[in-house]
Amino acid sequence: MPIEATFMLDDADLAVLEDALGASVVTGSEIIVSRRYNSDSMTWNVPHDTRRAVENLLQRAGIRKETLEHFKDVKGIDGVEAVCARLAGDETDTQAEKTAEEVVSIRAQLGRLDGDTAWRGAMNLLRESLPKLFYFSD
Repeated sequence: MPIEATFMLDDADLAVLEDALGASVVTGSEIIVSRRYNSDSMTWNVPHDTRRAVENLLQRAGIRKETLEHFKDVKGIDGVEAVCARLAGDETDTQAEKTAEEVVSIRAQLGRLDGDTAWRGAMNLLRESLPKLFYFSD
């Protein structure tokens, strides 16, 4: 049986997450962190919208509608780089120079994230806020 703790995110926590991931990515104010007695790794449950994280990242990158269309099926941050690689290697692109600038901008936004998914980014941002010690008593 794992040890489980539920935390409420305050306005400051939500502001940090919104600054990093954009608006409406974190979909709740409650997170659950758990771990097993015989393990050092923790399991995080951060309610979030992975597609919204992609939309926010692309919006911050400031790309054209034509380029945006290539990302319509990307469901999470971890799928963005594959599309960037395809765009960068597209020899049929008549606006390759502009597309290359957009790919650089998208990759710069990816570089701002501390993690390869929205969930991991949120977890890394919140990790420092966790209490260092939990006391359990009968």
